[in-house]
Amino acid sequence: MRKLFLKMPKILMLTIMIIGSQQVIASNNPDLQTMLDGVLASQDAESGSVTGIPLTFQCNGVNNNQPITIASGKLSNEPNSQNLPIDAIYQIGSDSKSFTAVVALQLEYEGLFGIKGLDSTVGEMLGNDVYPKWKDLKLRQLLNMTSGIPEYDNVEIIAQTYADDPTHFFDTDDLLKSVANNKLDFTPGTNYKYSNTGYVLMNKIITQRSGISYKQQVTDRIISKLGLTNTYYIEDIPENAIPDEKKWQTSLLMSGYYIEGPDTITYHTKYLYPGVDIKTYSLSITNAPGAIISNSADLNTYLRALFTVDAPNALLTKPELEELTTFVAQSDSSKYKAGQIINGDVDKDTPMAYGLGISEAYFELPSGQGIVMYAHEGGTYGFYSMWEYQKNGDVSFTYSTNSNSILSAKTIFNIHTQLLDTITNYCSIK
Repeated sequence: MRKLFLKMPKILMLTIMIIGSQQVIASNNPDLQTMLDGVLASQDAESGSVTGIPLTFQCNGVNNNQPITIASGKLSNEPNSQNLPIDAIYQIGSDSKSFTAVVALQLEYEGLFGIKGLDSTVGEMLGNDVYPKWKDLKLRQLLNMTSGIPEYDNVEIIAQTYADDPTHFFDTDDLLKSVANNKLDFTPGTNYKYSNTGYVLMNKIITQRSGISYKQQVTDRIISKLGLTNTYYIEDIPENAIPDEKKWQTSLLMSGYYIEGPDTITYHTKYLYPGVDIKTYSLSITNAPGAIISNSADLNTYLRALFTVDAPNALLTKPELEELTTFVAQSDSSKYKAGQIINGDVDKDTPMAYGLGISEAYFELPSGQGIVMYAHEGGTYGFYSMWEYQKNGDVSFTYSTNSNSILSAKTIFNIHTQLLDTITNYCSIK
């Protein structure tokens, strides 16, 4: 559930926007395999203990606008590890958040939250006495990070329990109760601060109001509908969630590595052991904000269905998508205060904004052309991943690295930068 991209200092963000990598020589299709192999062989990837990178890329003008899925490296750092298959399954972390938003929007338009929809309050959904400090928070504020609800994943008792037993099962109430008595970080609706707790609370609200578990809602409304054969919402140990008839898929699970270092959050370095493979650890600690495993091809299919309302397998109607893509500024700019709704798209002045489980980012291509991407990054204790989708649908890509270090994050941004080059040289974009 890492959030480096979403919290990146503006000066660094702008640097990433304008720096291009080595230009690709034009041909019918880009040599993405050579690019990915080069990224994996980089010093950042090697020092960050990255052993494998899966990637799916799709754009208008390349491969007849059909997705290209490739992989580089190995499934793990074991001496006899197999080459990374293109359908390797990894932990997507906070890339899961848009799944929560989709379910919430569908339920809103089905009337589950009442006449006020996502502007209903926590108290109206659960009763004012359940979480009295949160009773006035709106569901929309939980989803767009303007609620001020405190973050549970920096609570020491949660980290200590997990470090003592990484297979420990945390239920939704365990996570919520750890911060239920803490004061809000700010007056709701007046600021922006990334917090996973709002999505855990949405899990509880969706489950309690509908009488159907959050996992089943996600599975029925998204995973099964789209035929995502390598995608699962995990309540505990990833391997155990794969059904018996598909147990062969356990061989596709990537190892992911926790890396201790000066960049790592203090409570993590205090309790977790460096270099450990977290593939067999419980994902219950990540809950609705980050407990989905998938592969790059499935995620690309999901993105195309998420943002294309006239597609046969569309997940949202036009009004629902408009709600999903109503963005608030993530930080103060000359035009907006953090948490204020943005009128129009992001730009150089306000390069990052957050909607319902997705972000919007402005980048400059090496050609100088500006491009607006919907995006989200995700991380667990052993993975760092990213998806990006151009607003008008001409470009999409999903990719991951299998360590949680800052060097793994830098590897992700190396891929991002080179893909911006690819867009410039090969894709027909509007």
